[in-house]
Amino acid sequence: MFHSFKYSAIAFFASAILLLIIDSKIYNVSGFLREKKASYIMGWVHVGLCLLSMIFLHFFIK
Repeated sequence: MFHSFKYSAIAFFASAILLLIIDSKIYNVSGFLREKKASYIMGWVHVGLCLLSMIFLHFFIK
């Protein structure tokens, strides 16, 4: 069960990087401001979920 949290933390981190770096710039260049804001918010949500998964792993793996 704990291995799935490790993989989900990695997946959340990778998707957060993609959303914050790549998608935000694509939407900004294309002029889609609402989509840029949504990808920015979802990127930070994924960063938060990644941190929660890491904290869960840190405290409950021991």
